[in-house]
Amino acid sequence: MNQKTKMALFGAGGLVLFLLSFFTVAAVSGTPMHDVAVIGALFSAPEQLGTDAEEAPRDLVEQLEADRRPEAEVREASASPLRAFLLPSPFSADELSGLQRSLKSRIESTELERSKIARREAELEVRERQLEERWEELVEIRTTLIEETLELGQRSDELERDERVQSERENASWKSMARIFEAGKARDLAQNLTLFGPQEAARILRALSEERASELINEIPRERYLEYAEAYRKAGL
Repeated sequence: MNQKTKMALFGAGGLVLFLLSFFTVAAVSGTPMHDVAVIGALFSAPEQLGTDAEEAPRDLVEQLEADRRPEAEVREASASPLRAFLLPSPFSADELSGLQRSLKSRIESTELERSKIARREAELEVRERQLEERWEELVEIRTTLIEETLELGQRSDELERDERVQSERENASWKSMARIFEAGKARDLAQNLTLFGPQEAARILRALSEERASELINEIPRERYLEYAEAYRKAGL
């Protein structure tokens, strides 16, 4: 295909596009085609409708006169063609008012419930803080009790140790005293033994051998024998 043929095709295509655009714009503008400049001669004017055409305006006038809506409402309705597509409301004015009251009541109820929930949450937060503070106090008290228990235990151990030491020392002292009664005449030593109380004498006798203790007890005066013998028996329990 040579260059001239291409140019001719491009020119014909451009002309066709121009004509189509021109006709489209003329049709969209609403101007009758026979009144359009340049191409109006290509179209014939529409025929007159006669009597029907004359009666149409009268019918339109009658319809307008029968329309008892306020002028402002008619103008507003005619100002927007979209109003022709609006559907009538499925609810009456009373029903809409009832729905409005119901919705308002539901909103108020919701707000009231929300307030109650918020107040309850605030109360729970306060209660939670109080419980946390109480728990901290209990933990502190428990810690204090544990420390005091440990301290008391240590003191008790110290007292037991001191008592044990004191008892060992006292036993040692009575053993030292018992050496005085290990040898010598039993009658003379029994007289000296009665100078001690029955319990002290029993501790001295327990530090001696059974034979020596029996020998000394038998030499104790008869009127005090049972007293010292009973003390010696209990000291062995």
